[in-house]
Amino acid sequence: MTTIAFIGLGNMGNPMAANLVKAGHTVLGFDLVPENLAMAREHGITVVADAASAVTEADVVITMLTDGAAVADVLFKRGAASAMRPGSVLIDMSSIAPWEALDNGRRLAGHGIAQLDAPVSGGTAGAEAGRLAIMVGGERTVFDRVLPVLRPLGKPAYLGPAGSGQIAKLANQVIVGAMIGAVSEGLALARSGGLDLDAFLEAIRGGLAGSAVLEVLAAEGVAIPVLQLGFPEAYGGVECDAFHRMILFEERAWGGSGGVASGLFSHTIGAPPIAVAGSEALKARVLPGILAGEQIA
Repeated sequence: MTTIAFIGLGNMGNPMAANLVKAGHTVLGFDLVPENLAMAREHGITVVADAASAVTEADVVITMLTDGAAVADVLFKRGAASAMRPGSVLIDMSSIAPWEALDNGRRLAGHGIAQLDAPVSGGTAGAEAGRLAIMVGGERTVFDRVLPVLRPLGKPAYLGPAGSGQIAKLANQVIVGAMIGAVSEGLALARSGGLDLDAFLEAIRGGLAGSAVLEVLAAEGVAIPVLQLGFPEAYGGVECDAFHRMILFEERAWGGSGGVASGLFSHTIGAPPIAVAGSEALKARVLPGILAGEQIA
């Protein structure tokens, strides 16, 4: 079994680390919040005093933090990168910008450390059940090497070189955001039209409208247009910043042209339209700038 350092034991990190313990791994954990550390102890995680102490003997280090700034702070200001052993692997499961993931990877390579960007989707329920969708970017050989660590957490999918996992997470948020908006508007329409929502839901579950998003919102009794929630509140500042940066690149590359799907999503979240183009054009004209973190006025 593997010795794993897990940094970030919040609502997602704590159950994820607990699942690694259940799988037989040795897990050392650190978090800044005392309550999170107390819960980690109950899950059989060995709590340590700081991030650097957690990683010293670890074969694999997992970070599950709030944003790119928090990841960089732990790695390069709090000494985790310097304390990690050459040949070890960092799996960053935080949702951060693609260019931040690439920059972290370059800096870690200077310490002889490999990195995978591996953000997740599935929420706390997925974290607790070990059923997260894990989107992974980095070297394929490194991905294969750490599969025994990733599998207890959910379904890992290798998507390509460094940064690919974070791009996939952004794309996932576009899809989920549009679905949340559509389901919320549909439920609001049904309710305002006097329909019994339980009967309505039962009627549409067997059709194309049936989805995990529908079930989650139905269970929570949510029927609020996402436009009222606001993008940062609904999806988090990380996705907001990175998503809008990608929109700017796309508008520059294609003059702001969009399609039906982009129009739906833009209306739902109050964001500018997303340009639609073929994958080869996207790779050639948009992604290089995005991954470089190029600034656009």
